[in-house]
Amino acid sequence: MIIKFMFFIFYKFLFFFPDFLNIQRKSFRNFLKNDFILELSKIKTIVNSKQLIINFFCENYKFFVPTFNIEKSILLSRTYCSRFYIPVRATIIFL
Repeated sequence: MIIKFMFFIFYKFLFFFPDFLNIQRKSFRNFLKNDFILELSKIKTIVNSKQLIINFFCENYKFFVPTFNIEKSILLSRTYCSRFYIPVRATIIFL
């Protein structure tokens, strides 16, 4: 419990540097809004040797709210993360 409290204090200390955290957050938000879709759109279709074709519909992606907030994630030693979904279509070609 002491270690978790120390992590919590450490991360609380980091929040005293708002400029650094704001820069990180803005950069990550910019990546999610612009570059994330650009990178995913490069992978339109995957075809394997057994003629399974997988198409990605990247423009319809969706992010979900994280399970825990930042402070609770730190206290529980869990990752602060968000799930996302990308619709796909799988097609099997019969020869």
